[in-house]
Amino acid sequence: MKKNLIIGLLTIVSLLSLTYGYLQKERADEQEKIAKEAVIRADQNQKEAEMQRQEAEKQAERAMELQLMVEKALTESKIKK
Repeated sequence: MKKNLIIGLLTIVSLLSLTYGYLQKERADEQEKIAKEAVIRADQNQKEAEMQRQEAEKQAERAMELQLMVEKALTESKIKK
C-alpha cells in the first residue's frame, strides 16, 4: 500500500515538474521572439540614425556654402560703395 502511495506521489510530482518545465519553455520561447524583434528594431533605428546623420552633414555643408556666398556678397557690396 505504501509503495503504491509513494509511486502515486512521485508520478504527480513528475507530472507537475514536466508541466512547469513546459510552461517555462513557452515563456523562454516568447522572450526569445521579443528579443529578436527588439534586435530588428534596433538595427532599423541605427540605419535611420545613420541616414539622418548623413542628411545633417549635407545640410551643414550647404549652410557653410551659403555663409561663404553671403560673406562674399557682403564683401563685394562694401567694395562697390
